[in-house]
Amino acid sequence: MECFNPLPMADETAQSLAIAVGYAGGNREAKSLVDQCFRRGGPLIYSLPCRLHQWESSIGLAYGTGRQILLEYTCFPAFAAGMDERTLANAIGQLASGTRSRTSFPRLQPLLECGHRYGLRCPVCSEVGGGQLGRSASFRKHCFPFVSRCGLHEETLMLADDCSAYEAAMLQPSTGANAKNSRLYAWAAMQLLKTEPTGDIRTKLLEQMVMLGYANEGCRWKAARFSVAWAALSKEGFEDVRLSLMAASEEFPLVLMRGLTRTERPMHPAFLALLCWFLFREAEARAVVPAGDAARTSSIPKAAPELLKHAPPQCHIEERRRKWLHHGAAHPSATRTELRRSLYCVWQWLYRHDAEWLLQNEPAAIRKPAPKNCRFTVGPVLAARIEASKIDDKDARGMPHTHTKYQNRVRYGMSDYAYDRLLRENPALANGCFTRQELVGLRTDHLRYSKGVDVSSYSLATRARALSLRPETLGGAEIQTTKNRKDN
Repeated sequence: MECFNPLPMADETAQSLAIAVGYAGGNREAKSLVDQCFRRGGPLIYSLPCRLHQWESSIGLAYGTGRQILLEYTCFPAFAAGMDERTLANAIGQLASGTRSRTSFPRLQPLLECGHRYGLRCPVCSEVGGGQLGRSASFRKHCFPFVSRCGLHEETLMLADDCSAYEAAMLQPSTGANAKNSRLYAWAAMQLLKTEPTGDIRTKLLEQMVMLGYANEGCRWKAARFSVAWAALSKEGFEDVRLSLMAASEEFPLVLMRGLTRTERPMHPAFLALLCWFLFREAEARAVVPAGDAARTSSIPKAAPELLKHAPPQCHIEERRRKWLHHGAAHPSATRTELRRSLYCVWQWLYRHDAEWLLQNEPAAIRKPAPKNCRFTVGPVLAARIEASKIDDKDARGMPHTHTKYQNRVRYGMSDYAYDRLLRENPALANGCFTRQELVGLRTDHLRYSKGVDVSSYSLATRARALSLRPETLGGAEIQTTKNRKDN
């Protein structure tokens, strides 16, 4: 059969293109790659269905080289914005010809890591795409992790395919505050996907944090101030439950600070988007200045620079230094804050006139230990949202869904490991899974009572076609039923 390659849409994902080539274009190899991606539980870097060498062997160079595919049809630019050159080169090699499932691209812990986002669509984008090319498509700005709104049209993403049921279950009802935060986050994600040239942007973000006063020129953070400002903004939450839980964690500001300064380690694109969201909110707050206050401030006369600070006599400096050293020797186990508060006048004078000497002659700051790997306890909350979500009991043909563990996992768009963790957090979810015998019985009863067809006398192959099941599934169910009868 002759195959053709459908025209791509702007910002379309590589997985969406592969589905169009496989199902609409008649390319069996592309269709096989897409089916493997769905069975695996999600694409690579949220948008690539397979390795680049598999892409080129099945689809060819119709949509460009491997590098062009990464830049134009995947979320690769957002990942590259948080990786140094060495790690990025290694990760590109793994995408090009790797064989292992894991890559050097950063991932979050299970249940927080996003699953298959192909089924989340913006209604406006779907209408425009359907009118232009006559087919549905998935876009990069919607596949970015934790995005709940379209960054272009600001519409809430809707579930258009059951493969993203887990992602849709994580969306909570919108309010004025979390809707605004989600719109800004989606816009920041869209900007990360357009990063030109592709590369690490953490140095630029750190410069903006220095300008806002949350860090010094030497990359020394003002952790307390940043944590307070972050908590004040993040308490409003987001429309995605996972994003709200992460942002509201006490350790999360430390995670962001460590990610910006330790450039030898990759930083997750969702963390970069959260930092951009924080900068947008800070810029918005600082840009609003009442006109009366601005005019009143500009009218205040300023003192001459030579009159602002007087150099004290050296004898006064030596006297305060001696008092400070004597006080520190008398309290060897006191912390920096305790010494400051117990001899505040001397400390304040030295801080104003001899700050460099004071910094060298006071105890080191006791910093709150930051965990190497920040783990969020969110399993029960997410499992409860999954339990509250409802998957249709019947498919498009009216047949009962195959509620086996495998089919439920594929329908939620989760990997084996993540789904096992979900069942461990909420074992009640496993009760909704059918055995082979139950599935065969449900579909047999459905045909008998709805269409008046009794398939019990059919051959194995005919019965399998009528029930839309594999012959192996029917055979296994019959063997298990016979074994149960013998045991009874």
